[in-house]
Amino acid sequence: MNCVCYDKPIDTEIVKESLRRHLKTKPKFLYRIVEVLGDYYYKEMTEEEVFEKAIFEMNGVIENSEDINHFIQDHINKKLPIDGPLWRIHIQKYIDNGEARTILFWKNHHSFCDGVSIMLFNLALSEDYGRDYFVKGKDMTLF
Repeated sequence: MNCVCYDKPIDTEIVKESLRRHLKTKPKFLYRIVEVLGDYYYKEMTEEEVFEKAIFEMNGVIENSEDINHFIQDHINKKLPIDGPLWRIHIQKYIDNGEARTILFWKNHHSFCDGVSIMLFNLALSEDYGRDYFVKGKDMTLF
């Protein structure tokens, strides 16, 4: 599970539009698993089916890091249903020091992509907003 915090509220429609662009170049975002005679296969879904099954705008507001931890604890070990794509995005409002923000929780099956791929996706999504939407953090280096 990956979590990204944006400095401002984000529009779910912009998230969907960004995903539409990625779906055209990365078709595995459209796949779900189906069982046929005991074997498992990929089946392509329509964009609308994907959005219905994979993008969730959450009710309520997260008010502190404990709420974030509770959300992650409740969702991290739950199996992803195979009736939709092998990933899910939960969009949650977040209040930090009185300022409205948005948290994107991204969960995917480990066979779908690794942590680096998720970060590349998040950075691609941020192109729609600019990097100033991300909460400022420490710079990290791999070496």
